[in-house]
Amino acid sequence: MNDIFSGITRRKFRHPIQPQLTAMVDVFSMITVFLVAGTVFDSSSIVLPSYMQLPLSSAQEGISSAPQIILERNGVHANFLSSYYPYQVFNPALEAALYPDPDLSRLLSEIKAFVTHQTGKAKPEGLLLNVVADRSLKYNMIYDVIQVFRKNGFESIHFVSIQEGSSQ
Repeated sequence: MNDIFSGITRRKFRHPIQPQLTAMVDVFSMITVFLVAGTVFDSSSIVLPSYMQLPLSSAQEGISSAPQIILERNGVHANFLSSYYPYQVFNPALEAALYPDPDLSRLLSEIKAFVTHQTGKAKPEGLLLNVVADRSLKYNMIYDVIQVFRKNGFESIHFVSIQEGSSQ
């Protein structure tokens, strides 16, 4: 039995490897700092006129951070538009008779300028637009407004609503 193990020398007992705790704490601290500094907190807030009532929905999704337009009872406004536009500007049948060039062309140029400025900031699903519409509006009015914005560069339209059972 001794012949089998005679050529093998027994190694001395080695102590287990102990990691350098100081270096690990330094690396962990650096990773934490980069994660905290690189975190983007995306928040969206919508300011509504007090008389406006949003439609009800059973969906539970959050609001995307995007430019928004507000469709009130008498017209449309947004923070990227210079003025308040009545619905007649958006209606294709009435635009030539009631609102020839000035209002419609100014609106289209403002939308195109904004879209051009936002081109690099578009998300993979396209340039987003949050639509805040009063519950009492007719669908054809909302449709006419949405068509103008879609034809001029907004690819993804999100409608803002409140969840059923919650207060506004």
